[in-house]
Amino acid sequence: MPRQLKAAMILISFSVIFSGKTLSSGTAVRIFELNSRVHVLKNGPWAETMTVLDAGAELVVVDTFSSHLKASEAMRYIRKTFHKPVTHVINTHHHWDHTFGNQVFDEAKIIAHVHCAEDMKTEYADSERFIEKVPEGLKKTYNKPEYDIFADEFTEACRSGFRLTLPDRLVEDVAVIKVGDLSFKLFHVPGLHTRSNLTIFVPELGLLFTRRQFHHDDLPALEPGVDMGKLIGSLEAVLAEGIPVKHIMVGHGNPVRDPDLTVPLAYLKALRDAVAEAHRKGAPREDAAQFFDAKPFSKQIRNHTAVHASNLKILGDAPR
Repeated sequence: MPRQLKAAMILISFSVIFSGKTLSSGTAVRIFELNSRVHVLKNGPWAETMTVLDAGAELVVVDTFSSHLKASEAMRYIRKTFHKPVTHVINTHHHWDHTFGNQVFDEAKIIAHVHCAEDMKTEYADSERFIEKVPEGLKKTYNKPEYDIFADEFTEACRSGFRLTLPDRLVEDVAVIKVGDLSFKLFHVPGLHTRSNLTIFVPELGLLFTRRQFHHDDLPALEPGVDMGKLIGSLEAVLAEGIPVKHIMVGHGNPVRDPDLTVPLAYLKALRDAVAEAHRKGAPREDAAQFFDAKPFSKQIRNHTAVHASNLKILGDAPR
């Protein structure tokens, strides 16, 4: 599709048309109703999510899309559907595709980890340079028409009244926020995607906001800077509630049903212990695998050998 035609399509309609489960515009915002209290809105070809939770007299939104224009579409849907105010927003981490819609919710309390505000300020301070860099990267990486459209929409949005809006209620390690009849238990877990990551548990609804790999049929992927104490501690704290986790709420795509958190928790503990044993015995990091009993995790590791090897390397390379 010619670039001029794409631009014209983007400019024609940012109005919202309620048609089934889609809000129309260049790349549609799709709606997934988990239940009457939890609606997941998805935007763009990689299905970035905004989750709306009904807390009784007020609403909580988790993450706000990659642009204020898409977030405005979402807000119109929220008002039409719920008829109550959004009083709290939680940013799971600082990345633009989770925070650039914050300005639409500037009357709400916007909650995030302290590193989220710091890293937004640092990474997005030069907005013009960033606006040019993101579309370039998307088009080069994906080379698909839907990403071209998404990239052009992003550029148009950032040049149409965008205002970087930082979270204004900052948390550190662990926090509990009560909104209406819901509790939001926030755990800072760096090294899962970013240093600003929050894992969020909503016990009344059995929802856990984290990476999808914490399903028992997958393998958690660690990143440099991971804090294994915080990571393992967050999972133990969720399990200690004694409330089944019904869904993992992910940053991209649909929720993941009925995860068994004991499996990833056992894997992470075995991984931590193997690397610690290698350290104690003075073995080089590449030999940590010999201290790892892979048998209980054979399905996950067989299917994800590269992830497992990377996890061993990341922990092995961490300061002793």
